[in-house]
Amino acid sequence: MNNAEYWKTLAEHNAKKKAWKDRKVDKGVDIPPPVNRNPTTDAYYQFLDTLEIGDSFRIEDGEWKSGPASAVTMARKVGKKLTSRKIYHDENPNEFHYRVWYVADIDPVKPAKPRKQYDVVHRQDPAIGNFDAETGRLPNDILFLAEQNEENKQIVEDIRRLNRILIEELAKQNIKLPQQGE
Repeated sequence: MNNAEYWKTLAEHNAKKKAWKDRKVDKGVDIPPPVNRNPTTDAYYQFLDTLEIGDSFRIEDGEWKSGPASAVTMARKVGKKLTSRKIYHDENPNEFHYRVWYVADIDPVKPAKPRKQYDVVHRQDPAIGNFDAETGRLPNDILFLAEQNEENKQIVEDIRRLNRILIEELAKQNIKLPQQGE
């Protein structure tokens, strides 16, 4: 870095530092409520706020892709328990709608924690576990599973051998076994 570049980056750094020193602090400003990106979702949550326990509403067939399931799931997020039933029309049994009832207040359901991402074995640090890329050692649990798989194969082969021996011995005594499907 030459001298001119150094002084330019130093000036930029000092300007950013000064911007934070001179910033005005406002006290007592209320935080506005979060706005959903989807206006339909926002309207649905506002609709849920108007419900009282025991109220119900109707969802037409095809109105939502998953029927009432997504309505029930979304209500759990804000602490409302809904239940739904599929109701068939008297005139035409092929036509139906869903009726959804507001049953109770519950604790809002938090979204599940994201799953832990596991390291790819070839990137794993040998000091952490019992995997050593240089010597080709495998973790003990993988070796255990491989041994179990091998034992299972041997058991299957032993059962087949026993079946052959039984069939041969029964054939020597003129005992006929029923064929498959008889």
